[in-house]
Amino acid sequence: MKVLLATEGSEFSNAAIEKCCELFAESENTEIRIISAVEPMTCPVEPFAVSADYVNEFNNGALKRGGTIMIEVQEMSDIEIDDVLERVGYGHFACSRNDRPYVVPINYAYDKSNIYIYTTDGMKSDIINANPQVCLQVEEVVDKTDWRSVVINGEAEQIIDPNEREAALTLILSTNPTLTPAISIRWMDSWVRENREVVYRIKPLTITGRSSAKVKIMAAVIPRGNKRTSQLF
Repeated sequence: MKVLLATEGSEFSNAAIEKCCELFAESENTEIRIISAVEPMTCPVEPFAVSADYVNEFNNGALKRGGTIMIEVQEMSDIEIDDVLERVGYGHFACSRNDRPYVVPINYAYDKSNIYIYTTDGMKSDIINANPQVCLQVEEVVDKTDWRSVVINGEAEQIIDPNEREAALTLILSTNPTLTPAISIRWMDSWVRENREVVYRIKPLTITGRSSAKVKIMAAVIPRGNKRTSQLF
């Protein structure tokens, strides 16, 4: 589908274009072109108005904008969200106690239903035990114009059952095998493993995802009689 949008540069027109981009952003194989029909500024006589240099700069503005990249932020589909959560395997984990937030980088595992993390007794576990409402933010950034971000708000519960805990740990290690040496060293003493290691299951309450989308603006000046108009497409 091809969409052609025209604007004269007003705030109302720009707001309408943004809304159209939101509506069509999720459509597959959609090409959006933006046309700006701006009449050129004629050069008034100085000193009663602006300078000739300003007028020339204004009239050449459209050409200078050629190749501009506009970034639209769009909602991710459930399939796209699952893909990011399964591939990345690490993110920023946030918890809070007494209105004081605490955020740390963390590895996780995702089984399409829940998030699993492991840690040792300490500040994170103390905060989670006091307030199990947590948040996990997972991002994939190629550059400032190409990125994806997923935010999970959920409730954390400690896994006590030994079989469930082993299954969760196996899933975590399958996501990030590089954790194996650290875990092995930490668990060489069975007392440490039994009393210090903590594995949590995070049950998502809400999952949202957003990603960047590029819209490229090309520019040209089209003669129209004795006048010129700037055209962006």
